[in-house]
Amino acid sequence: MNDRVPEEAAIEHHYQDNPQVGNPGLILYQWTDPLWAVCPMFGGDIVASEIQSRSNRITPPRFSSPANGSVKQRIAIIPVDGVLSKYGSLHDRWTSYLDLAEKVRSAGASSQIDGIVLKVDSLGGHTKGLDTCANAIADIAKRKPVVSYVEDHCSSAAYWLASQANKVFVSNKTARVGGIGLYFGVYDLSKNYADRGIKPVLIRSGKFKGAGWPGTVITDEQKAEWQRQVDVVAAEFYRAVGRTRPVNRDRLEEITTGKDYLAGDAVKLGLVDGIRTLSATIDAVRKGTNRTARN
Repeated sequence: MNDRVPEEAAIEHHYQDNPQVGNPGLILYQWTDPLWAVCPMFGGDIVASEIQSRSNRITPPRFSSPANGSVKQRIAIIPVDGVLSKYGSLHDRWTSYLDLAEKVRSAGASSQIDGIVLKVDSLGGHTKGLDTCANAIADIAKRKPVVSYVEDHCSSAAYWLASQANKVFVSNKTARVGGIGLYFGVYDLSKNYADRGIKPVLIRSGKFKGAGWPGTVITDEQKAEWQRQVDVVAAEFYRAVGRTRPVNRDRLEEITTGKDYLAGDAVKLGLVDGIRTLSATIDAVRKGTNRTARN
């Protein structure tokens, strides 16, 4: 294995403001865009240049195709697919929080739409813009029925969004839901650099500025501060879930380990409301539009 890979990965992260991802939960980074919510089944790392190049444009809200959403029996079906980020991507399987929030608001304001189904299949994504989008979903759910429908996976940031609907259903028994949690990761390459005779020089205005720069030592004080930030944002995640889902307080510690749950376990824990088909979900929303909105 090439021993330069960790160095190159860290340098790419710092120069292009983008982390590598590959583990469950929300990831906190100290540079420009601090939070990610991901799961390990991407099948590989997502690197800085790829994410940055895909995140500069969003699709205007419309319901003209499966990728952008559609309307069936006066119910708007809005996809929440793939990697989630504030600006989305020009490629398939990415969802923009800005775009999603606008679609939800548009459907909520339309007299031609009686309810909304969020069709979710995502391992998570970036948290920049996530809380605002989740609040938009929660706000519309107070006035018009909103139901999240999980096709196969709804983890971390995706669950933060899905949990703000009035109801959450999954398509099958092997669907996975959860990933409630936050994490931060950074390489400490100081020994690697020292062994090669490389001494990093960092000119900075404060002791936390540039923390984690390749080749510098990761201090206990830096780790403590990152842990504090992780705990603060994680608490926001927990509160968002707690205000909308019937989660037993006694089991709160169990569901906030960052673990994903199979559908049956998720039902027992109160993370989802049941297993049903998309057609049955749409039909239930259509028939229950006068009863489903959150009080």
